Amino acid sequence: MIRSELVKMLAHKNVGIIRNDLEKIVELILTEIINSLKNTEFGSCELRNFGRFSIKTQNARLGRNPATGARINVPIKKKIRFKASSVLLKRLNEN
Repeated sequence: MIRSELVKMLAHKNVGIIRNDLEKIVELILTEIINSLKNTEFGSCELRNFGRFSIKTQNARLGRNPATGARINVPIKKKIRFKASSVLLKRLNEN
């Protein structure tokens, strides 16, 4: 599902809310998750009964260009990790 499909589904389920307002709400939620991850104090965002987003730092390393075989330095970078809550996993595995 992409963002526009999510907004469309929410608009269909909540007829009383204007679609533009739903787009702003979705954008606000995603922006706050990003801001929480960027914040050095916390570095994570937990949504109860859904899951936890966190930042993991990948160390710099020596890599290889697959096309030429040349060695290159890959700089340090941050990656996002997601751990699903037990409630979410239980709901996904219901029959």
